[in-house]
Amino acid sequence: MTEKTALSNYGVALQPICNARFVHVADELLYRAKPGADFAQIDDPLLATARACTTAFYEVGLQALVGERRLFFNATAEWVNNPDIMPLPNSQLVAEVPTSLLTEPDVLEQLTQLRQQGYLICVDDTTLEIHQDAVLDSADFLKVDVRRKDAWEWPSRYQRESLTLIATFVENREQLEKAKQAGFQLFQGFVFAPPNHIQTPNKKRSSNPAVEMQLLAELALNDLDLEPLEKLLVQHPHLCQLIFKQLNSAAHANLVRTVSSLREAVQLLGARRLRALAAALSLSRNDPVQAVQLREVVIRAALCRNIASHLQDVEEGTAFTLGLLSLIGQIEGEPMESLLASVPLDDTVKKALLNREGGLGRLLNLVERFEQGSLNQVSGNVLSLLNDDYLKAVAWADSLINHSLNEA
Repeated sequence: MTEKTALSNYGVALQPICNARFVHVADELLYRAKPGADFAQIDDPLLATARACTTAFYEVGLQALVGERRLFFNATAEWVNNPDIMPLPNSQLVAEVPTSLLTEPDVLEQLTQLRQQGYLICVDDTTLEIHQDAVLDSADFLKVDVRRKDAWEWPSRYQRESLTLIATFVENREQLEKAKQAGFQLFQGFVFAPPNHIQTPNKKRSSNPAVEMQLLAELALNDLDLEPLEKLLVQHPHLCQLIFKQLNSAAHANLVRTVSSLREAVQLLGARRLRALAAALSLSRNDPVQAVQLREVVIRAALCRNIASHLQDVEEGTAFTLGLLSLIGQIEGEPMESLLASVPLDDTVKKALLNREGGLGRLLNLVERFEQGSLNQVSGNVLSLLNDDYLKAVAWADSLINHSLNEA
């Protein structure tokens, strides 16, 4: 396995957390440096958290991953100090705060702010060995390793109405029963199940750091301009795919119409969720997109748009998105049928992509035949027009990509 392949083949696992009636009420999100690994190899906590959260929230989706259950994740000092570096959905999340962070000044105030934003906070027993019990005033959960000698005394020692105690490393039924009798409310460990490895839909992840940085800068503006956003997004196929998939998430469950263009999808998704996507991807530092593949995507999207400008029955923005989506599957390593199944896309666009139906299908077929050099039955005037549209698309794509690289 090459280093590049290894970088993109990380995965995540879930370990269940149950209540005293053995009802599965929560999960802990665990990062794995490679799929199927039985332990966490973490050299960079921020990288591990960003990758785990990207996979959980954007590739798989929180609803598909845990349903209505709570999800515990390992928060890093960087994220606690500045949660805007990776905005996360807060309604079901419990941030496990590292003990080392609690030595920082004003950290209790930061935890209070996170709770006000809707996040719940979890600390563990090692925290109280180093810091004052006052930290529990800013916590919702306290994890205790039942392997410690005094573990069974903790529920009575720290019992309070606003704090839920979790017994961890519960490996057998005897420990489970003892933890219940001691007064623990939640339980986690191999007695229920080892971590369950999550199969992600994207075996091949792509990234474009230069574009991600520009996107974050563009999204920081108060007045969003959709045209420059679209120019940036077309250079990031993986992010485009995730944007469309997000419209199928629980947050957009009330979406009553399909979309026909990338610009429309961006408008529906909103700046905050788009910023969260771009931030998470930039922090996770996935394997870079090959330059030749990226250029091919941008050129085809631009060529479809240029040709549509001469047609009466095809909207330019829809044609641009058609060209973009027609190659995303190839770059993402995902069949077109699978890719479109998770996208609330207008049927005319789907039929064009799958079966080359309708005016959009004819447009895509024309573009593909032009790229293959197999347009033998068109007039010289049409071929000249297509050549002109293609040259304009190449110039636009090269200018766009070079600008992004220079701005990085």
